[in-house]
Amino acid sequence: MRDSGRSSFIGCEAQEEYRHGFYAEGCSLLSFSACCADSNGQQDSTYSGYYLKNTQLSTLMGCNSTSFHSPSWQYTGATFENCSGITSVLSVNNQLSRSNYVLKGSNAKLSLTINGEAVR
Repeated sequence: MRDSGRSSFIGCEAQEEYRHGFYAEGCSLLSFSACCADSNGQQDSTYSGYYLKNTQLSTLMGCNSTSFHSPSWQYTGATFENCSGITSVLSVNNQLSRSNYVLKGSNAKLSLTINGEAVR
């Protein structure tokens, strides 16, 4: 989605999508809760389960990002690019890059907990 705001996604699943599982650009006040991004990135394995770009004041709570394919199609669990005010509690496993998350550009006020560990 692009240029959207004040939206909630509860118990949604993005499975075997061609690119990113969930993609938000230029958004604010989004809430993802208990969502699952599974085995996305079929196009060329450079895509994330969750990709937030230029997004602010949003949450990903109790969500997971996984891949049942071996090797994984999904490059990483979550990518945050030029975001601010993001709170994320994710469970991530089996990513192609062996990286649970990627930070691009300038990110501010991020609170990231991945697999029970506060990483930022």
